[in-house]
Amino acid sequence: MVRLIDPKPGERCNDPACGTFGFMIAADAHQKAATDNYFDLGDIAAQDFQREKAFTGCELVHDTHRLALMNAMLHDIEGEILLADTLSNQGKRMSGFDVVLTNSPFGTKKGGERATRDDLAYPTSNKQLNFLQHIYP
Repeated sequence: MVRLIDPKPGERCNDPACGTFGFMIAADAHQKAATDNYFDLGDIAAQDFQREKAFTGCELVHDTHRLALMNAMLHDIEGEILLADTLSNQGKRMSGFDVVLTNSPFGTKKGGERATRDDLAYPTSNKQLNFLQHIYP
């Protein structure tokens, strides 16, 4: 999926259901391969952006969030990884990204609850549809 989407340096990438942060790690590796480990960017500020701001995510499960943080650290990625529910109002602050790479969770939200966000156009307990509403505002 990363090769197909082909995220570019300077783009803000996000995974709103990041799990162990695999998509963002793959996107970082894809960009590093295309830019000689970001050395071709030349500008220190651009290199810092890639490490600190380019790759972000959100994970709901505590243990998985901890794995995401560890994986990001092991790959020298310092972007924010929230421990939060994307389908709650906390998820509203995750916006304005150039690229979203995600495998949205399956099933219903906590046994059939509706998303608690007040900005989704179509209230539903279908988690996949809610994630699509988050990704395509």
